[in-house]
Amino acid sequence: MLNAERLRPKDPSSSLASGQSIGQVVSVRGSKASVGLVAPLQRDGVRATVGKFLGISAGPTLLVGVITNVLVSEGAGATTERAWHSTADVDFVGEIKQSAASPQFQRGVTDYPAIGDPVLPIGARELRLVYNVSSASAVQIGHLQQDSSIAAYVDVDDMLCKHFAVLGTTGVGRA
Repeated sequence: MLNAERLRPKDPSSSLASGQSIGQVVSVRGSKASVGLVAPLQRDGVRATVGKFLGISAGPTLLVGVITNVLVSEGAGATTERAWHSTADVDFVGEIKQSAASPQFQRGVTDYPAIGDPVLPIGARELRLVYNVSSASAVQIGHLQQDSSIAAYVDVDDMLCKHFAVLGTTGVGRA
């Protein structure tokens, strides 16, 4: 049986980047998972909404996923063992693994989560690992929507080896 009380933040003013669990995996299907969130994430301007990232601790690996859907669970606010405030659908983008020297991000998933694995907020440190482009052919194209303090890069050599398109509405500077 799931223990939602164990997952509730002890101090509502504590930072989300503290690594404190904010929910649990409730289902896994292919490269997607549904997670039960025990409280609305609206502290310090951070909200669990479409386009935001979450982490799932799967043993020594931190799976990184982007939220694609959020809904209020039936019985939200109930005091049962499964008292989720809401559920979110998460599409996996990759995983952060500890290497000999330092943590490394890799695309794809090798270690899938299990039901009950803890869900964690993703902070700037993890986003920098995900979006780290260390290449001589990388050019900065802006900043991340999820954290405007992190620069967004494109590896031009890698991009030109594939089909790609530059999309945008009139006046956004596609040139």
